[in-house]
Formats: sequence, structure tokens, C-alpha cells
Amino acid sequence: MIYRTGDYVLYQNELYRISSVINESVFRLKQPGTAKVIPFAHVSTVKRATKTGVEIVHKKRGPATTEEKRLMECLQLTLRQVREARG
Repeated sequence: MIYRTGDYVLYQNELYRISSVINESVFRLKQPGTAKVIPFAHVSTVKRATKTGVEIVHKKRGPATTEEKRLMECLQLTLRQVREARG
């Protein structure tokens, strides 16, 4: 499985975005909406966030969409966390 910069992944059950790919098996992760950074995350420690069958969609305001509701349930996040993660 190939990961790229900008992909959303789960690391220790928290949602992160890959901010840079150091090599094919090591990434730098940034938690959206926070200052939390994981400088060296090995590929074996992350899961693609879409593995739950939910795609992360573009940011929008208003009530939670069906996709956002599924993301919230699958990843145990609040609507605010989901929207911050999508940037």
C-alpha cells in the first residue's frame, strides 16, 4: 500500500495527516488542529483512515453530512475534529 503526503491515517487510534514521506516506510505525521507531531512513524504503526470505508470529503459548514457521521462513528471523533482534520 502506497501512502502519500496529505493522506489521512490512524496512529494509536488518533487521526493524523502525513505531512512528509521520509521514505517508503517512515512518515512525519501532524495532527490536524493541534501542534501534535510524530516525527518518525513507521508504516506498520499506521492504518489508512479510509480503511473504515469512509472517504474524507471537503470541508463544509452546517449539519453533519452522512460521510461525516460515518467518520465520527468509525473513528470516535467529534464533528469539530472531523472538520478540522479535513482542513
